[in-house]
Amino acid sequence: MKRKGLSSENQKESKTRKKFRDWFRWRYIAVLTGALLLLTYLGVSVYYMNHFYKGTIINHVNCSNMTPEEADAKIKEVAKTYVLTLEERNDLTEQIKGSDFDMVYVLNGDLRDVKGNQNGFLWPYCIFADSEETVPSSIEFDAGKFDDVLNGLTGMQKDYMKKPVNAKISVYLPERKAYEIVPEDNGSTILKERFAEKCREAVQFLKPTLSLEQEGCYKEVSIKADSKELKRVLKTLNRYVKTEITYQFGEKTEVLDGDLIHQFLRRKKNSNQITLSDGFIKEYIKNLARKYDTFGKSREFKTNSGKQITISGGDYGWWMDQAKEFKELKKLIERGKKKERKPIYFQKAVEYGKLDYGNTYVEINLNAQHMYFYKNGKKVLETDVVTGNPSRGNESPTGIFGVMYKEHGAVLRGEDYETPVEFWMPFSGDVGLHDATWRSSFGGNIYRSNGSHGCINMPYAKAKQLFQMIEQGTPVICY
Repeated sequence: MKRKGLSSENQKESKTRKKFRDWFRWRYIAVLTGALLLLTYLGVSVYYMNHFYKGTIINHVNCSNMTPEEADAKIKEVAKTYVLTLEERNDLTEQIKGSDFDMVYVLNGDLRDVKGNQNGFLWPYCIFADSEETVPSSIEFDAGKFDDVLNGLTGMQKDYMKKPVNAKISVYLPERKAYEIVPEDNGSTILKERFAEKCREAVQFLKPTLSLEQEGCYKEVSIKADSKELKRVLKTLNRYVKTEITYQFGEKTEVLDGDLIHQFLRRKKNSNQITLSDGFIKEYIKNLARKYDTFGKSREFKTNSGKQITISGGDYGWWMDQAKEFKELKKLIERGKKKERKPIYFQKAVEYGKLDYGNTYVEINLNAQHMYFYKNGKKVLETDVVTGNPSRGNESPTGIFGVMYKEHGAVLRGEDYETPVEFWMPFSGDVGLHDATWRSSFGGNIYRSNGSHGCINMPYAKAKQLFQMIEQGTPVICY
């Protein structure tokens, strides 16, 4: 049997009822939701009428969702748990605790006034934004206990504190032949008053850390390694010790460099002025002269006969002019020069060494009344001579001398004589070698009764021959 359908009128009525039910249901839900939201809002508003908004920071303390009383207690609790970390030199870290010196956080304002500025009904606008608030406050503590805490720190102990040391110039370094700057040592001496002041400031502002270095709590050096003046002094010192003077004494050398020059340097007390010690330089030159001068010293000599004798006396030999050499050497050191050098002499010899007379010389044997002339080690001339008369106190001088000069055609003068000679070769004052044409014979014992006034009388031909071969400075050895 076929079911009959609803009439069109009934269908329309059914749809109308359904729409009304849906509308009523959604409206009910909306009203209910709105009511719940309103109740929630009113409830939270009531809550925030006596609580701080979320994100409220008062005097650096997070007081979110706290009542003024709770926030007051938490802020004051900071003093009880406060710790100040001290960052010191030598990687030392220490702490001081507020509880050790009865630290108290005192709020000089009422937190309810701060809460009064927060409208409880406006919490939706402020809940997602932090609010920084400041209430007048102060930190109070026992000053005596505070000082005791500071004085008890490791860094404040006498045995721990190391005095600062200024940067300075090192001692002379032989391995480098130079000086260098020794960096400053900052030490760890704390300036007690400043340190205490900075600690009090840190406590007042509840700072978690205090760097003594950054706050200038250490006694500082007055001269640092980057000092321009210190670098200037270093440059001057190193210029001096970079000097290298090589003295040549024949085959031997003497090197004057920083290893010795540093002993010549003087730095005036409390001054950066560097001076060279004249006394030390003069002493160095004196030692050179003592070692290499032969003037006035005895020498070994092998005579024509082969006999080995010691010769003393005379004015021959190396004789350094120490005064002039001092002036020149000081200039070279001041300029930091490197060079080879021969000293300045009053008088020079033929060569360096004990046998400074070399192998070209005149040999006069007073006992034998005989003279020899050696040139480059070979005997090239010999002759009998007449020397000074000993009975009249006119002995010819003994020792080693040097020919002062040569003169052709000279007149010899004394108290009771005036004698012209053709070949004049003086070697000791007014004593010299010369021709004596007034004599008919030479040698033997003539000198004992009819000797000269001290000169070495020679036959004319021999004197001429010697005059032609001998040079100024040629050694004359009399014995």
